[in-house]
Formats: sequence, structure tokens, C-alpha cells
Amino acid sequence: MALNSETLFSMALGLHTPWQFKDMTFSTNESSRGELNLRIDFESGSWFLDEKGNLCPIYDAFSDRLTTDRDLSNSIRM
Repeated sequence: MALNSETLFSMALGLHTPWQFKDMTFSTNESSRGELNLRIDFESGSWFLDEKGNLCPIYDAFSDRLTTDRDLSNSIRM
């Protein structure tokens, strides 16, 4: 089965509705270290489960970039 990058990363990250994989970029710097940036978003008007399992609307969203370093090399098997 052939997978596109959107499907592959959504599966690898365990994304479920309303979360959506939007796009990715890969770049290298002068030390040849690669950096993979993934953009994950949700559809406007989405509702999310709170810690008690109740559906709640988003009342405060931000547009700032959230950066998380996550080493996927240990979870990807070739």
C-alpha cells in the first residue's frame, strides 16, 4: 500500500479528528543536520474532549508557533 506524506505522518503521530496534518518542510543547515518541521492544525469551530471526556469548544486559540523537539528516529523502523 502506497502512502502519501500526509497519511504517513498522521498515522505516525496518532492524529485523530479534529487534528489535521497540514504540511511539512525539511531543511539542512551548514553542519548538515536535517530539520523536519510539521504543521498540525484543526478545523475552525472544532470541539475537543476535556480531561473528563466532555466535548468542549475552543474558546482561546493562538497563532504563535509551538515548537516541540521530538526524536522520531527511535520510533521509525526501516
